[in-house]
Amino acid sequence: MTHIRIVILLILSIASILDEQMWGQYAESADTIVGKEFGEIVVKHDAIIHNGSHDVVILTPAMRKNAVNIAEVAGKLAGFRYDPSDKTLEYLGEKKIKILVDSIEKSYDEVKQLDHRRFSKMDVIYNPAGRYQDFDVVLNLHTKTNYVGYDLQADDQVQLMPGGRNGKGNDFSYSDGSMTFNYVRNKLTFGVYGQYIWQRNGTSQYHARHYPFNDLCETDIEQPRDKPTDFNKIFSAYGKAFVDYKISSNHTISLNGYYQHTKVNKRAYQDMSVVSPAAQDSYRETSLATSTTDPVFDFGGTIYYVGHNKRWDFSATAEIYNVKNDEYANVERSSGFSLPDNRIARAVTALADADITFTPSNEKWQFNFNYRWFNYDYRYRRMETDKTLSHTNQKLNRGMFTASWVPLEKLTIRLSGGVQATSVNSGDGVEMHATPRADLYMSYKFTEKNWMRIYYTTSVSQPFLGQVTDYGQFTDSLMYNQGNPYLRDAPFHNLNVVFGLWNHITLRPKCGISPRSISTIYEAGYGLRPDGEEGYYVVQTPYNTSQKYWGFRIDWNAPIKDVWFLSGAFDLTQTYARFEELHRKGLAFNVYLSGQYYMSRIGMMCYATYTMDLRDIPTPQANSSMHTDRLYLMIRKSFLKNRLSVSLTYHTPLHLTSGKSRERLHSPALDMLTWSNNQFRMDNRLSLRIAYSLHHGKKVNPIDVKQLLPE
Repeated sequence: MTHIRIVILLILSIASILDEQMWGQYAESADTIVGKEFGEIVVKHDAIIHNGSHDVVILTPAMRKNAVNIAEVAGKLAGFRYDPSDKTLEYLGEKKIKILVDSIEKSYDEVKQLDHRRFSKMDVIYNPAGRYQDFDVVLNLHTKTNYVGYDLQADDQVQLMPGGRNGKGNDFSYSDGSMTFNYVRNKLTFGVYGQYIWQRNGTSQYHARHYPFNDLCETDIEQPRDKPTDFNKIFSAYGKAFVDYKISSNHTISLNGYYQHTKVNKRAYQDMSVVSPAAQDSYRETSLATSTTDPVFDFGGTIYYVGHNKRWDFSATAEIYNVKNDEYANVERSSGFSLPDNRIARAVTALADADITFTPSNEKWQFNFNYRWFNYDYRYRRMETDKTLSHTNQKLNRGMFTASWVPLEKLTIRLSGGVQATSVNSGDGVEMHATPRADLYMSYKFTEKNWMRIYYTTSVSQPFLGQVTDYGQFTDSLMYNQGNPYLRDAPFHNLNVVFGLWNHITLRPKCGISPRSISTIYEAGYGLRPDGEEGYYVVQTPYNTSQKYWGFRIDWNAPIKDVWFLSGAFDLTQTYARFEELHRKGLAFNVYLSGQYYMSRIGMMCYATYTMDLRDIPTPQANSSMHTDRLYLMIRKSFLKNRLSVSLTYHTPLHLTSGKSRERLHSPALDMLTWSNNQFRMDNRLSLRIAYSLHHGKKVNPIDVKQLLPE
């Protein structure tokens, strides 16, 4: 009888461990009892559990199959898309995705390459409230219980340009290397992340400008394809270290710091045919604009706390960033005109956030309060004289209260309301604006695999600090840029209905409106120009304009027999823009198709991806059109027991679209046509990526048999 009791207690103890893992489809065989190891235990259960506010995704062997990192696993979920060529992750076409690891905030770059074997499940939180309300989706990755181990990922990717299309000697165009190391042991997680990027790229863009008040016409002359008009060189090095410490089972603190060095060189060349009232015949004139951003320093740090106490959950964050750059710029024309502009730019950013959630005992209600404070200080100084050109300070205070109600197991309703207040001090006084915010979210689960979500959201975008500064400057002899201290925050009201079908298809009708989005308006100015003459010139000023849109999107994926994975998306959006009596509209159409095939005999993954982008983007004074598409092929082979991965990507020269981009601008001060065709620059491009991954880890669940014996 005693032996039967021991067997029953052992079975119950194993079941309780599986219960802690949310009934995952498999459990690793690392747990031992009295020196005997149990085999793999399989429990049948739905891999995706749809709750009202989020989904719980159990990482099953089927999801992990053929995936090399956690981002690829997430890319297999309905509505998600992972692009292996550039390692980006999207949800319903949006990239505003926040990643958490055990509820601690991380950047996507430092998480995307982590080995999926470390994690047991992930929470997918759609339309999140509280501190993450500005994101479309939050992924919270859960490390296996009592996990001890490390992850090391290092990769380098290079791209080769064919045929000198970046210009002579510039075929080698891109190199991107990164390294991630994480060590996890019970209460402590330590990690470092480093990345470098070196690239040079060339594009060509041409303009035909007519200045009505000056009766002046400047038309760019197209250059040979192997002589791009615009050329950029970028070098960036980034390093970050963090420590996460679990004070107890309910309290965790995280510290991290980073340092970054990014140097950018830009060159823009114009060969123009000019028609001027002062000349009887047209003449040629060239213009060369160069700029260099040379960093002095760029560093920052964050402290983050997350806790739980009975029915209370809370978190707090404090961040500070400090950036200083030397900026050199010059515009020269063959006529002798020169406009140098050398400055020192300094920016200090501070952020604090507090979030509190209370769940009553009946668990049908949940209440959340979030408060965020943000301060951004930015100044320009003239390099030669050390004179302050502009000093602008921007502050944000936002408070949001959220109430969630679950009247039925299948139904969840959430309502949020609050105020976002912004103040801008540009030296001549303080401009203060307050914008109300409201969110309404409803989720209904028809079956375990079919659901519907309806959500109305109010997002508020702050203008860039350069848009509200009181400082203006000439960028050429007739072009003047200036800020608008009276520019207000841009609220956007969005209504989305999302249907999920069979865990493989999402349908999303959508619409939205912004009563004061932000657009650049071209106006006429008069006064002393940098060419030494007094006359008319063009003033570019950001204004609050209005915008609205409607559209429809469908995403789908179809895994077939563990060797095929097919996915695709179709998106159609109509947009309208208006400012006073000016109004325009544009239609955007996007298609994405992808197929993956796993050749199990040789351990090779084959990819084929096609994208088409046909869009017409309106502003109150202009329409920008673009017609591009791309078909790329990729193969990936693993070696050394999947520790070493080598992939080769080929961008084919096959196209269904022209590749042309055009913008037509009409304003009282300037009529301009801008055109380009850079689609060919990626034709026949080869990208080689070598990645090395070293993973070692296991669950450690010590069980004392004496505690299981009956008294």
